[in-house]
Formats: sequence, C-alpha cells, structure tokens
Amino acid sequence: MFELAICVNELNIDYLEKKLPHFRERILSLGAIFNIHRNLQNVYFLIAGENEEEKIKALIVGFICDCIREDLKKDFISKRLNVNCKDDLKKETLIEALVNFDRVSDDEYIKSRIKLVSEFHIYSFYMFRLTELKKKWEQLITVTNQSSTFLKNDEIYLEVIKYLIDGIDMGENATIEKINNIYVTTMDKTNLLCKIDTQKNLMNFLIKSNPKKIIIKSIDEETLYFISQIFGKRIEQG
Repeated sequence: MFELAICVNELNIDYLEKKLPHFRERILSLGAIFNIHRNLQNVYFLIAGENEEEKIKALIVGFICDCIREDLKKDFISKRLNVNCKDDLKKETLIEALVNFDRVSDDEYIKSRIKLVSEFHIYSFYMFRLTELKKKWEQLITVTNQSSTFLKNDEIYLEVIKYLIDGIDMGENATIEKINNIYVTTMDKTNLLCKIDTQKNLMNFLIKSNPKKIIIKSIDEETLYFISQIFGKRIEQG
C-alpha cells in the first residue's frame, strides 16, 4: 500500500484551502483514502491507496507544485513589489501577470525538485529547496520595481502587461457574459463554468487561463475596454 502525508503548519494553511476540495475529489476518484489529521500546530493530509500509485503520486506532485507556483509565488511577489499603478485593478492585474509569467518553466523546476517521502512538508520544501527559482522571481520583481515610475503611463503599463502575458502558455477559448452583476465565464473545450464577482477576479481568471480567444456576449463598457486594451485582437463579440 502507498501511504503519504502532506504536512503544513496551521499558520500557512490558507494557500491550501481553496485547492483542497478539488484535490481531495481527484484522489478519491482513484480509489485512494484521504483524511485530515491535526497534531499541535501541524495539519496532515493523509493519503493512502493500494492501486493507481503512479497516478496518485502525479496528483500529489501537481498539487504541491500548484500551491507553490500559484499561491506562495503570489505571496512572494506581493510582499516585494513596490510600484505605483494608477489604481488597485491595474496593480492586481500586474501581480497576476507576474505570477503566471514563465509558469511552464517554474512548474518544471519545482517538479524536478520534489522527492516524495512519507511525510512531505510543503513550506519547508519551498523555503529550502527552491533557492534558485526564488532568485529568478526576485530578479523579475527588481526589474519591475525599477520601472515603477514609468508604469504610471498607460501605454508603458500595457506594454509590460502584454509582454508578461506573452510569456504565459495559451489556453482554450473563453466566453464571458455578465448576468445580474456576475461575470459568467465558460471555457470552450471543457465547458468549465465559473461565476466571478469582481473586475479584479475576472482579470485574474483571464490572465491565468490566458484564452486563445475571448468571446464577449454581454459585459459592461468599462470592463470590456480594459480587457480589450490587454487582449486586443483576441476579443470577439458573441
């Protein structure tokens, strides 16, 4: 039987919680066992299975990688970024673009460093085994901070955002429709439907999914204008 525990301190559990339900569902779909155990300040996610060991391990590695490359990288960048954008939406969009920039390379590096053991401590792994990767992130932040004054200029800001998005692997087409003040997005191939409540979260979604084509059915003019400035010719009216 294959057994493994993913361990995280309660103080650092926030970045796992959003991903846990989907991760747990996928683990259970392979016939494995998934339990949560608390011991003092540590939380253990216990996974065990008799079959599909390689698929279970691949899910675990992917989960660890996503937690680091999405959530811990965002925390790393947000704490160090010191730029003067015109508003919060533009700053959050910049952060999301920085987080997802060169993500394929980030994922490859993280996965190459993961060695699954009976008790895997995510935060310790992040702190001590990813030094070179964090140096790369630090360089990216330094260059961005040095451009802070110029980012107040709309043309330069858009140029930087577009450059960063060009460094993100492109995803499937997406359709957006605003219904009762909620942005409803549907992915073309997977039919994945998301309900998004704010402009900021919509931009985060679009940058992360980086659709090849964005089909607009109905949306407010302000949001359409901002999306169009960034994604340009990818925008189509549905």
